Amino acid sequence: MNRRNGYFFLGHICLFLLIFAGSAQATDYLVSGAGNSAVNGTFVENGTHGTQPLYVYNGYYLYYEYSTHWIDNDENSGNGALYYNGTYSAATPAGTNWKVWSGASPAPTVAVAPSASSPTATTNAASSVTASGATLNGAVNANGASATVTFEYGLTTAYGSSVTADESPVTGTTSSSVSKAITGLTPGVTYHYRVVAQNSQGTTNGSDQTFITDAASPTATTNAASSVTANGATLNGAVNANGASTTVTFEYGLTTGYGSSVAANESPVTGTTSSSVSKAITGLTPGVTYHYRVVAQNSQGTTNGSDMTFATVSMPSTPSELIAAAMSQTQIDLTWDGTSEKFRVLQKTDSSSASENDGNIIYAGVNKSFSVTGLDTNTTYFFTVYGMNTAGDMFSSGNQKAVASTLPAADSTRSNAECGFLAGDADSTYTLDSLGVDVFFTDATDSDGFLEIVRHGVAPQYGVLPASAEIPAGGTIVPTIIYEVHYWQVVNHGLKNFVYKIILSLDGISGIGDPARLCVYKRETSGAAWTDAAADAATIEYDSDLNALIISGLTTFSEFAIGSDGGDNPLPVEFSAFSGAVSTAGVVLNWKTASETNNAGFVLYRNNVEIASYKNVSALQGQGTKGSATTYSFTDEEVYLGETYTYKIASEDYSGVKHEYEKVVSVSITESAKNESTEVYEYALAQNYPNPFNPSTTICFSLKYAGTAILKVFDMLGKEVGAAQIQGNAGWNSYTFSAKALSSGMYYYQVISGSFTETKKMMLLK
Repeated sequence: MNRRNGYFFLGHICLFLLIFAGSAQATDYLVSGAGNSAVNGTFVENGTHGTQPLYVYNGYYLYYEYSTHWIDNDENSGNGALYYNGTYSAATPAGTNWKVWSGASPAPTVAVAPSASSPTATTNAASSVTASGATLNGAVNANGASATVTFEYGLTTAYGSSVTADESPVTGTTSSSVSKAITGLTPGVTYHYRVVAQNSQGTTNGSDQTFITDAASPTATTNAASSVTANGATLNGAVNANGASTTVTFEYGLTTGYGSSVAANESPVTGTTSSSVSKAITGLTPGVTYHYRVVAQNSQGTTNGSDMTFATVSMPSTPSELIAAAMSQTQIDLTWDGTSEKFRVLQKTDSSSASENDGNIIYAGVNKSFSVTGLDTNTTYFFTVYGMNTAGDMFSSGNQKAVASTLPAADSTRSNAECGFLAGDADSTYTLDSLGVDVFFTDATDSDGFLEIVRHGVAPQYGVLPASAEIPAGGTIVPTIIYEVHYWQVVNHGLKNFVYKIILSLDGISGIGDPARLCVYKRETSGAAWTDAAADAATIEYDSDLNALIISGLTTFSEFAIGSDGGDNPLPVEFSAFSGAVSTAGVVLNWKTASETNNAGFVLYRNNVEIASYKNVSALQGQGTKGSATTYSFTDEEVYLGETYTYKIASEDYSGVKHEYEKVVSVSITESAKNESTEVYEYALAQNYPNPFNPSTTICFSLKYAGTAILKVFDMLGKEVGAAQIQGNAGWNSYTFSAKALSSGMYYYQVISGSFTETKKMMLLK
């Protein structure tokens, strides 16, 4: 090693190992230009002298290489002479910028390195900012000691995250640029950051700075649907707006093509965190699988969540039928069919139920029949049945409806019935047998409702007859007569927009020679003038099978009566025979009617004095309204030998009006009394009275000869429910039948005597 290189090596060692001895004070030596003077002071490291430091103490220069030459103390000369490129020189070499000590100096003992300082740190602006990343920048001066450089960053000045700068560690005594690229940031968020430099002398934090990440397209996640029913569900999802206001919708449909879209309740969504979103949808089809997804859109783009599915709950099935049948004045029986787990039945009195909660719930369970009891007499009830699940919280979308009216109470002056109809139904009142009238809708009504039908058993309050009226035979007549046996009143309750025909029975109206020449009157209120019921495009015809007049094309209801252009106004009872005969028991009176109309019964007079009445003698009770023949018999026991008696008969209708008949019978009582009449008795069975009845009724029958008669009673299934053996006289006999042990309904009664057998129907109403 040559001397110059030796000094270089030695200088490195001496810089860190030599310690100067003695009490001499170190002085600063400021190097600035040429000259031969010295300034006392402490050791100074001056970094302006090239790649190696210069240390000065009392004129002794301890440094190494400067540019392309060496400068060092001449340790051999002992006087501090300076060598430049190996040549002694007392002057500063050109191009240097320090002063040279020229005098003698105390001999150095140990040299020490000057003290280093804590680093300098400056935080600079961030660069390359994106939605998820940025480059953090700064400047650090290590100030003579190796310095570690990091960046702290986070959402607040507490930072929370730290990364090492790419240039760490930093050395030297000059400021150095430092940086670090970071990723994984949240879009649209303000971040805090600073540079941190640390060396052996301490830690320096740069100032806090901020930057804002760019916004990004939203994040969208489709979550499971909830609250799924037969007709609806709640769609759920999660959306992160990623720094830009985001509109959120749900798409749904039967396929992944969706087809329907609704805005989420929480739309628009803002911020940089995930938010739950949802929307309840309705109007879905039961038992169907639906596809859906959440869709989020902001200024940076649109994101579709994944496709998910849910299946709506299957609805209970709609019942297949509902039948309502009136069993009595207070009971209606219901039967229905269907496959649902349970059923709910509702009842109303004005119209059928519009929903499963509209009306009085009278039954809920698994059965398919129910008896509704405790109802009002002669009242219309509407019933609706729905299918229902086991829990009772879901119902069929459809239903079945029925309407029925309880049976009317017996009324001596009129007959009543209510007949209900459902919207869209074309049906009949089926009251022809009981009331002598039937209403049939040819064009269905638009609404639920019922008809109140009354057959009055008295003559109508007279009103002005129409000037002309159509008749079944064609053409018109000038009506002069109104048949006063009875008339009908039909009152509408709730039915709208309909066309109907009315059928008026002629049964029980005697004296009609030509039904084709009858007419029908109609009026809105009692006492008003009568009009032709067949006017206004309506038609009238006579049906011989029904023995009734049919008026079609009607659109309003009112009172109806039958009239004609002449002839007798018939009495309520048409007699075909009246006779009397003497017997050992007294005078036997027999009479026969061809027909009866609202006939309550008969009153007998002897010599113009009343001797018997239907009010206290059951054998004299009439048949009400009946179009066929009936025979009667009564024995007057209060007679005396040698007397002659004259008998006459009167009928009394339900209104209490008596009708006397001209025919009379005279009978003389002698010792050898013989029948004054040649009347021959015949077998016959009369209609029971009263009918309907509760709990007993009178059954009258006639025997051709005295003997035994068997009475039997059957239910509708043909089961025998009662029987009696009766010893009867020739002529009419009566028997009181009690039905206390039987339930309401239709029954048959039958009388058997010899080869004679006849059966009739009767109605028990409890």
